[in-house]
Amino acid sequence: MKLFLMLLLCSCFYMKQVNGQENNEVIKPELITQIPRDIEGCTGLFTFDITDLKKKAFIIETDLRQTAYIKMNGKLIKLKLLNNKTLPGETYKSTYTGEGYTVILISKTIRQIDVEKSLDSGTLEIIKDKQKIKVKVHGISGC
Repeated sequence: MKLFLMLLLCSCFYMKQVNGQENNEVIKPELITQIPRDIEGCTGLFTFDITDLKKKAFIIETDLRQTAYIKMNGKLIKLKLLNNKTLPGETYKSTYTGEGYTVILISKTIRQIDVEKSLDSGTLEIIKDKQKIKVKVHGISGC
């Protein structure tokens, strides 16, 4: 009987640990080093800091129309645009969704690089289930 109770307690403890690990998955965007084929023409390429722009390593890539990509746990995740809003002061808010993630990109034009490209700054919020992360981003957008 003692052995049975001991096994039961151990199995309950083990199940709680396994379930806890599944629910505690950390949201951490990874750098994308190759632009997906369906992102062509006009793009928005955003990363953690400006030096990563020169390395061509991004945490979100978008075609500025309907599609964006993020990379989580080694997997490239395709997102579809839910809505896009223009806010005051050359600020834009785009909300994407895909594979259980909701991604909100808020960007503001900092300066024009040339006629078609601008340097942007803002935030990227990634939400999955009850977890979310919000990071500052810098990027280049345009055609």
